[in-house]
Amino acid sequence: MLFRQLVLLSLALICVPALNPPVGLAEESPRDNQRILLSQAESGTITEEAVQKLIEQVKAIGKNRDVEALLKYFTPFTYSEFTVNTDAVSEIIRLSGISEHRAFFQETWQDVESSEDVDDDFQISLSGDEKTALVRRTRQINVTLKDGKRILVMSTSLSRLAIVDGQLKIISIQESADIDVRP
Repeated sequence: MLFRQLVLLSLALICVPALNPPVGLAEESPRDNQRILLSQAESGTITEEAVQKLIEQVKAIGKNRDVEALLKYFTPFTYSEFTVNTDAVSEIIRLSGISEHRAFFQETWQDVESSEDVDDDFQISLSGDEKTALVRRTRQINVTLKDGKRILVMSTSLSRLAIVDGQLKIISIQESADIDVRP
């Protein structure tokens, strides 16, 4: 049971930002973020600036663990595949669509007391026609559960983004994470 709980918690934390607010986000206006996202949707192409703004918005949502706000960035067909490794075992979890992602986040976020990014690096790549984007992420997170347990999550991910119905959306996430229970 503990392994399953750790797997679910680590997955919920690796596929979205830490619960800490991103540095500098308060200096930017939500109106500016909306302007950037709307202008890229109107043009039908994706810019690196628009992807960066989406990342910042999702990071801010993660701070509040707002599942419904997070799911606005997913499509009805968003597919996620998470591989989680511990010393003893590996597990693959696959989620498809908004309802599976909703249930997953609601179940796992309820046990998190706090989390802190140790390292978080993004690399954004646009397709040649600027219709899709890839976000590569490497991350280390310290997590404290409500029961006092502490875990370290080290992950790498690849998220695919595209304009769907005029909005920049996450269409898939593929992630691999190593988790370690801390003393």
